[in-house]
Amino acid sequence: VTTNQNGDFLADMLSAQVGGVGIMPAANLNNDVAFFEPTHGTFERIAGQNKANPSSSILSAVLMLKFMGWDEAALLIENALEQTFKSGEVTFDLAKEQSDNSSIHNSTTLT
Repeated sequence: VTTNQNGDFLADMLSAQVGGVGIMPAANLNNDVAFFEPTHGTFERIAGQNKANPSSSILSAVLMLKFMGWDEAALLIENALEQTFKSGEVTFDLAKEQSDNSSIHNSTTLT
């Protein structure tokens, strides 16, 4: 729909609407080939700090399972991730600032 660079800008802006790049999955689809990946790449700023949010990778796998027609497995993983968020046990990017409306309040930051 757009150039690669503009696509990156749009993906980053949309990611901010749902909690950040740590939670946004990605899929590249073709008639014959598909691949699924987290949107954030390597995220070198926090490399080696035991802080990375695995949600983007997990949700990318959910997209892959749905693409393959494994809807029950995808739903089980989605439900588990939802329960984890509801428990308030989250990574630093989702628990960061209590004044931020997009963060999860009364949360415990995990590594």
